[in-house]
Amino acid sequence: MRHVVYLLLLLFIAPCAPAQAAVRSSDIELERVIIDQTRTRAGNEFAQRLCLLWGEMPGLQVNYTVLVRELPGPQASSIIAVELNDIPVYRSTLKTRGIDAVDGPKTAVENAQMLLLQLEELLASTGEPVEVL
Repeated sequence: MRHVVYLLLLLFIAPCAPAQAAVRSSDIELERVIIDQTRTRAGNEFAQRLCLLWGEMPGLQVNYTVLVRELPGPQASSIIAVELNDIPVYRSTLKTRGIDAVDGPKTAVENAQMLLLQLEELLASTGEPVEVL
């Protein structure tokens, strides 16, 4: 029954929608986001700590994307990597306990925000958007 209702709604709404209103995924740009591509519980906790420590920097003109990735490491370990606009800012073996589990996200945030400030200074001095290749 539910599928029939959705089908009827689709049939009535689809012809009414203008063709120009279609949005392609290539038209959408996300800016100032943190993407979590971790696979384990420890990696997810790292990404959550990083998000909690990340603070929006007021007045910032540079757009950014932070990517937190978990890569397979030697033996049964994982490597955590943090990138800002495709620039590596942190990479370490993922530790689930001890001081490294707390200091790792803090170091990653400090490194990323330092790079953002440098990009902001470059933008201010040149007056043009900074493209990182």
